[in-house]
Amino acid sequence: MIDTLAEMSWSFRCDGKTMSVGAMTIADSFKPYANKNRSSYHARDGSSSYFIKLHHWRRLKRRLQATFNRSVINKEWRMLAVAADRGLRVPQRIAFGRRQTMGLITHQAMLLEWIADKSQLLSQTQDLAKSKDHERMGAVLALLSEHLKRMREAGLADRDCGLHNLLAPDVLRVAPSLEHTVWIDLEAACEAPPDDPHATAFTVGGALNDWWTACDSSEYWFRQAISRITTCLPEPRGGWPRALRAADAIVRNQVAKMIRYGRLEHFPPPLTRALNASGSS
Repeated sequence: MIDTLAEMSWSFRCDGKTMSVGAMTIADSFKPYANKNRSSYHARDGSSSYFIKLHHWRRLKRRLQATFNRSVINKEWRMLAVAADRGLRVPQRIAFGRRQTMGLITHQAMLLEWIADKSQLLSQTQDLAKSKDHERMGAVLALLSEHLKRMREAGLADRDCGLHNLLAPDVLRVAPSLEHTVWIDLEAACEAPPDDPHATAFTVGGALNDWWTACDSSEYWFRQAISRITTCLPEPRGGWPRALRAADAIVRNQVAKMIRYGRLEHFPPPLTRALNASGSS
């Protein structure tokens, strides 16, 4: 565990200029730096707070990728700018830092806006499902669908899409809305035309996997999600049945892992069947 950024000898840059961050202190660590290649921190500089995502590259291949700006965190830094330019609410970029050894980058870090008074929509939706708060469940589903719609209309996609990467105020106090929602963790985000069937499939597959987990394996809410998403999003080339078959493979692969870990008990219905059922109900 580190106490100050100065201990890491960072060189942070912002708008082409070197930024001094040595006075910042670490308020919280989300993953232990000593044991992980990736870690996250809540840092403070007086009254200001920041989120730091840090990657430690140990293998030569990863260090070369980082040195030539092709690492995962380089990509996320760029995607944060792209998403913000296209009107999606993401954490504000503050500065990008790195450390080098013998000319190769060994560590990289992003200094981002700290999102206060918001929490993952996944855990909030799980609570709503357990309490059978159908009105707010419907509101969260509408928010998720609108987020996916805006993302795809903006020419963006995300392999790790879902409620776990959306931060929102307490839905019991504030009605769910995109205005108050922040899209985080864009490591798996990319640019793709709105009608790209492959991009739509993996984006929808990730979102539906999250939704199946959040709605306590409710087939009713799963069908509602498919109906809403296929109504809101731009139609992919080749039509929805084809895209849903590809998304179904993604969902079943992810759910299989959850079942193995004992976090879920069974699979959702096939997506095309659920779509037909929702259309006939």
